[in-house]
Formats: sequence, C-alpha cells, structure tokens
Amino acid sequence: QKTRETVTALARLDMPGAIRSLNVSNAAAVSLYAARKFLSED
Repeated sequence: QKTRETVTALARLDMPGAIRSLNVSNAAAVSLYAARKFLSED
C-alpha cells in the first residue's frame, strides 16, 4: 500500500499459468527488450 501512495504510476506484466506476475527485475528486462526491439524497427 505504501508503494501505491508514493509512486505516480504502476505497471504489471501478467503471465498465464501458475505464475501470475513477474518480479521487478524480470519485468524490467522484458520491458527493456521489447522497447529496444520496437525502437530498432525502422
């Protein structure tokens, strides 16, 4: 709850199956990979 009070935005990567969400380091890695791939598509 304290995190929700102090941040301006929240993000979540939902996963199918038993694992419902990735931890922060994995979510950051996936997000950065996707952003780099998106930005390199010219």
